[in-house]
Amino acid sequence: MAESDGLHSIPFSAILSTTEVSRRVGPEKKMKVLNTFGLHARPSASIVRALKPFSSEVAITYRRKTANARSVLGLLMLGVPCGSSVLVKAWGSDAESALKAV
Repeated sequence: MAESDGLHSIPFSAILSTTEVSRRVGPEKKMKVLNTFGLHARPSASIVRALKPFSSEVAITYRRKTANARSVLGLLMLGVPCGSSVLVKAWGSDAESALKAV
C-alpha cells in the first residue's frame, strides 16, 4: 500500500511501537477510564466510530503497551480496567479535534 501524504506514516496495526509513537509530535492527554468494565468492546467501538471523520493518527498507551485507537482489537488487547489512566496522543492535520473526540 503506497502512502500518498505524510500523515499516515505508521502502517495500520492493532498494536503500535510505544517508542515510535512517543517520537511523534502532537497533542496528548492523560485520561481516566471510568466505565465499570474498563475499556471493553462497546467503548472501544465508540472510540473507533468517533475517530472516523478525522484523518489524524491516534494512539492510546496503557502501561507499556500502545494501541492504534482506530482498532477495536488493539484497544481490547490493552486490557484497561476501570479507574486506570491512559495516555491518548494524536498527530496530523486535525489532531486537536481527534483528541477531543476520544
